[in-house]
Amino acid sequence: MIIKHGFIVNNKIYLEDKPKDLESKITIKKEGFVTTREDVVKVSSPQTIDYKELIVIKDYFGIIKYYISGWCKEFTVKNWTVRNKPFEIFSYGRTTESAYPYLFMNNREEYMALNLLPKGDWSIKCYMRNTDLYIEIGRDNTRTFKGSTPVALDIFMVSGDTPNEVYIRQQKYVKKHFFKNYPIPMSYNTWIDEFYHLNWNNLINQIDTQAEFGCEVFTVDAGWFGTMPMWTEIGNWTEKEDLFGNGKTLMDLADYIRSKGMKFGIWMEAMKIHKDAPLRVNNPKLFVEVEGYDPKINPYYHYDFSNKKAMELMLSEVVRIVKKYDAKWLKIDNNSARKRTKNNPHVEETENYFAFLEKLRKACPDLVIENCASGALTGDIWTMSHYNTSFPSDTVWARDLIRIQREACKIYPPCFINNWCCLHPSGNLWTIHGRKRKNTIGIGLNPMDATGDNVESFPIPYVFVTNFLGNLTLTGNFADFLKEDKKLIKKLIDIYKEKKDFIMNAYYLELESNGYSYMLFNDDFSEVMIFVFAKDMVWPPTEKVKVNLDPLPKNINYKIVELITGKKEKIKKYYKNNFKPKEVRILSLIEK
Repeated sequence: MIIKHGFIVNNKIYLEDKPKDLESKITIKKEGFVTTREDVVKVSSPQTIDYKELIVIKDYFGIIKYYISGWCKEFTVKNWTVRNKPFEIFSYGRTTESAYPYLFMNNREEYMALNLLPKGDWSIKCYMRNTDLYIEIGRDNTRTFKGSTPVALDIFMVSGDTPNEVYIRQQKYVKKHFFKNYPIPMSYNTWIDEFYHLNWNNLINQIDTQAEFGCEVFTVDAGWFGTMPMWTEIGNWTEKEDLFGNGKTLMDLADYIRSKGMKFGIWMEAMKIHKDAPLRVNNPKLFVEVEGYDPKINPYYHYDFSNKKAMELMLSEVVRIVKKYDAKWLKIDNNSARKRTKNNPHVEETENYFAFLEKLRKACPDLVIENCASGALTGDIWTMSHYNTSFPSDTVWARDLIRIQREACKIYPPCFINNWCCLHPSGNLWTIHGRKRKNTIGIGLNPMDATGDNVESFPIPYVFVTNFLGNLTLTGNFADFLKEDKKLIKKLIDIYKEKKDFIMNAYYLELESNGYSYMLFNDDFSEVMIFVFAKDMVWPPTEKVKVNLDPLPKNINYKIVELITGKKEKIKKYYKNNFKPKEVRILSLIEK
């Protein structure tokens, strides 16, 4: 593609010339097929300027694909023909609140992915001029520039002859430049089991079960803090009085977890605080109202990260809790957007929040910091790079996870992802939705939404293997599974842990256009895993199972992970008739 770089100042386009009294220094860095640009605006005197970066793709003809974002609706693909109508995507307050800063495009010759690395708000606007595609990148508000000011919207672009070529190059670039602090331990989280209704005996049973499974971290989600009802206590990070009703404390639970050979983890919604929390009442100037603040129904504030004292206060609170309980895993949630005000692009707040994360990492170097990306709606590459791992969506519904993970891995590699495998015994009364079912060996209940109000039955292996594309976290009631099911679950965990190093270092490649069959491979293609999802095990359903094996080298071993019911011989026959590698090993996770 022929690409020109420019900028727009006060709605006037500059491709070759420059406006008076303003310079834009554009630095183009190339690494393979990746282009990164860094802009600096220079003005002779303070000026209020509407500034946007501009990319022009010459002789463009094609469809733009982009992702919209929403709680449990992440990575939903949308297509747009810009030739017919211009379009715009943006996010204010949280970096992927409405859409991801990502475009996938093609002309007649090649494909290209465009990525923003936003610090604060961002917008992308696309329109045609004659045969050229114009892409404006910036914000929908003006800023006052003083002297030399970096433009806080870095861009990198990846091109290739095929979609898979673009996806692979992008994954490799992201892993090299943005991923850090591998390895991530396998963990359990109490979220979709008891949630904030913590019961000592139930927790002990879960801890014992996870220790038998070989889990490495046990994380206590919401419900451990405050002296009043939980949701009025956000930001008041003191242990709830008589937490379990039996004299036991959170410290007692943490010590029991460690006695079982696991590390202790904890949840915090670190940025948010209730209006009546003593910390906010005593430091009113360090907090700002959340978007949609209402003293009766949404009575919360955020730390004002434009004030570094607020960042330091939050850091001290989080470090205090982490060190008090010797936590080795911290799940950070952010269920409210920052207050949106005119002419506030949130750049300073975002940069100070990233500084908080880096200072937290230095203060607690052995702490795994998890980004709850769905609740926070912060799933862009730049934000995720400041955490150790990210939970890309609050949904744990196995059918939808295939879609979410398939699309997410077109932007970043599996090592970025922390998947939550949620199961509940089919014969158990699940306290969240309160319905009973007959015990069925090998079958588990899986929530169809993030609240657990609706469930669906799946073979246990299916739910597990849909979560194999990244790091594995368990949630749900594993303690009450029947003995036969626990044996199967342990087998699946052992398979995952055996392959974990490969998975976390692997790259993703689609094997068919609908994406329900894919493979993971390492740098030298010495190992490959192929995942096949049958038509009755995906959502939406497909007509048939078909795998295109053309991209695979023909001199290595392949492991087929099949997720089928009654179709094993058909899949096996297909591979035998259509492809003859040195060895094909069928790993059937349905059979006992």
